[in-house]
Amino acid sequence: MNVEWREIPYGLYEVSNDAKIRRYMIDDAGKKVYYRPLTPQKSNLGDLSVNIIDHDHKVKKLQLARLVAEAFDLPNPNGYKYIGYIDGDRGNCTLPNLQWVQKKDLRVTTRKAMPVQCVETGEVFRSKYALAQKLGVSITRVRQCMTEGRSLKGYTFVMYENKEMEDK
Repeated sequence: MNVEWREIPYGLYEVSNDAKIRRYMIDDAGKKVYYRPLTPQKSNLGDLSVNIIDHDHKVKKLQLARLVAEAFDLPNPNGYKYIGYIDGDRGNCTLPNLQWVQKKDLRVTTRKAMPVQCVETGEVFRSKYALAQKLGVSITRVRQCMTEGRSLKGYTFVMYENKEMEDK
């Protein structure tokens, strides 16, 4: 992934698509001079946030994932308010791992992703959420069918046991 930096609207800061944030100043010649990258703090839930000083000289604590999503105009066609992590890792705030989600799907996308396997075909999905997206159904429906052992669109799905799963 090529690293790209974008300014954020909170003071003299830039965020990258690989989830780094740095502060800069403008020197006498009008050039940007960069400070060392900021170190994000991890919350109890695993979310990463950074403390920045805004234009009014007030400290603000901001979620790194939201800064990345907003700076790079992550598509949000449904107008969702929450950021979900495709791989389930809240510490992975890189742009390709972020998506806008509804509140009801937030818990599912931010939990550690557990792979799911189709019994009939052997196909492995990285998570229940990925399976729901592929089938075009809700995550709730996937969970219900797996819990009750019912088929979903003619297929049965179980939790995948192999630790050496290839990333799909």
